[in-house]
Amino acid sequence: MRQELSPELMEQLYSPDAAAFWGDRAWALPLWEEAAGAILSLGEGIEVRYAKTQVTFRTRNGFAFLSPPYRRRKGWPEECILLTFGLGYPVEHPRIAVKTEAAPGRWTHHVVLSEPGQVDEVVMGWLREAYEFSFRGRRG
Repeated sequence: MRQELSPELMEQLYSPDAAAFWGDRAWALPLWEEAAGAILSLGEGIEVRYAKTQVTFRTRNGFAFLSPPYRRRKGWPEECILLTFGLGYPVEHPRIAVKTEAAPGRWTHHVVLSEPGQVDEVVMGWLREAYEFSFRGRRG
């Protein structure tokens, strides 16, 4: 799902930090472009932070994350990235590869992305909810 992004958001998407993070994983770039573009299109005030193992998208709180899978599960494609998002409830859906209750009332969900086109309306719905959820305080 390709989003139209402003020049400012395009600058975030194609920043030197992004290039350094994905490094020699050229196969991941189309997945990064689609997922990060979709996340950045959700609304105002999204900050992008790069760490050693993941890219965090945050407003008041982190709400979406992209990373290579450092703990690979059986059956996952060799070339894939994880899209992680947080919500106040557990999502039951076949696209959710892993979910955990990170804290009371805060559920972390992981979706495996292995080819362009997987950030569809279902995933966008979860990301929109996660974006809204990110504006809540620590206790909701």
